[in-house]
Formats: sequence, C-alpha cells, structure tokens
Amino acid sequence: MIAIYFICNTVMYHVITGFLSLGSNFIQGMIGGIVALIVIRQLKKHHIG
Repeated sequence: MIAIYFICNTVMYHVITGFLSLGSNFIQGMIGGIVALIVIRQLKKHHIG
C-alpha cells in the first residue's frame, strides 16, 4: 500500500510539474501517468486474483 501511495504521489508530482512547465516535460508526465495507471491496475489484478 505504501509503495502504491508513493507511486501515486510521484505521478501526481510529474503531472503537476508537467502542467506548470508545458512542453516535453508535460508529455513525459502524461506518459508516466498512463504507465503508472496500467501498472497499478496490473498489481490490483494480481492481488485480487
């Protein structure tokens, strides 16, 4: 749970800094967020399954 919380905080940080800077950093933040969401969903599937 702590790891997931840490990942979410890191993703939010990248997305927010991406919005503030706008540009390649924003794109990287969006990609990072999408990847993190996929990873979290996979982790949930494994835990539930």
